[in-house]
This record gives sequence, structure tokens and C-alpha cells, in this order.
Amino acid sequence: MSTVAIVYGIILSTIIVLFFV
Repeated sequence: MSTVAIVYGIILSTIIVLFFV
């Protein structure tokens, strides 16, 4: 697991949350 993958996952999760709220 690279740090880039983790950061990318966090960004995608944030975008999804923003769309749901």
C-alpha cells in the first residue's frame, strides 16, 4: 500500500460525503 493510494482514497471518500450531505 503506497501513501498515494491512501491519500487518493481519502479524497474520493471526502467527495462522496460531500455529495451525500
